[in-house]
Amino acid sequence: MTYNRRSFVVVAVVFCLMCFFADCSPAAQSGGSSRRALLIVDVQNCFTGNGSLSVSGGEEVIPVINRIREKHAEQFGVVAVTQDWHCVDHVSFASQHLRHRDPYDVVNLTYLLPTGQLCRSDDLQKNYTVACNPTPDSKTSLVRQVLWPDHCIENTQGAELHSRLHVNATDIVIKKGNACHIDSYSAFTDIGNFRETELKEKLRSRSVDSVFLVGLALDYCVFYTAKDAKRLGFKTYVVLDATASVASNTEEAAKREMTRLGISLVNSSQLEEIFASRGTRSVPSFIIRHFVLLSIFQHGIIRARQ
Repeated sequence: MTYNRRSFVVVAVVFCLMCFFADCSPAAQSGGSSRRALLIVDVQNCFTGNGSLSVSGGEEVIPVINRIREKHAEQFGVVAVTQDWHCVDHVSFASQHLRHRDPYDVVNLTYLLPTGQLCRSDDLQKNYTVACNPTPDSKTSLVRQVLWPDHCIENTQGAELHSRLHVNATDIVIKKGNACHIDSYSAFTDIGNFRETELKEKLRSRSVDSVFLVGLALDYCVFYTAKDAKRLGFKTYVVLDATASVASNTEEAAKREMTRLGISLVNSSQLEEIFASRGTRSVPSFIIRHFVLLSIFQHGIIRARQ
């Protein structure tokens, strides 16, 4: 009986050590692919081709995105697709401002805290604005807003995903910017951080820990989504050759900031190596580790018999 008890203890200890060092979880044994998400940002008609806010090179990234999906289909447990989805008189449209603003002008908008209601002004008097009468107790927040040409108006052809983009019925679809009074670049939240989308909870409910971003545009919606993903604790990658930018100066600024934040800027040709390095441990080290553990096990059995 003493021998059996000792053998059982030795086996149990060795098994626990093996699971600790080798990670016996299903996610680890499958290379962790179920914990990765591919986020496809705003590949819509309005941002491509002859769209009202067309991004130069926007259509060229579609084949790259499709190849990533096809070649690495088993590496992503989740795929999420986002769409800009604006009302017809959205606050981000230059056409809606009374002072005859031009596209790409920048204005400061005032929002009440903590509700996020937009304050009415001489420049903007919409039914989605409210009168803001300053009081000693009132708090407001200034939000910088770039004004854009009308684009991605909900339930129009311009807001639809590009017909050449490969999508599946199982993809998570996130519509953003659908509140008339505030814009949203990030797929996680609006630009004032007043209201989150459902993306964070959907990723966490699926145990996602790494996200790979592609789509449009690198210097705005991809950039802000990547920053929020990093802030929320996701390991974040931006696949540069699967993105395109509005302008070269904002592209370079976005790249510098993402690098500073620890966001990985990669190309699609590097993905296979990244998946391998973040998957199961390399064969040589795995074999050596198990050989050592087996030796410990055998030594324990011998001692137990003595």
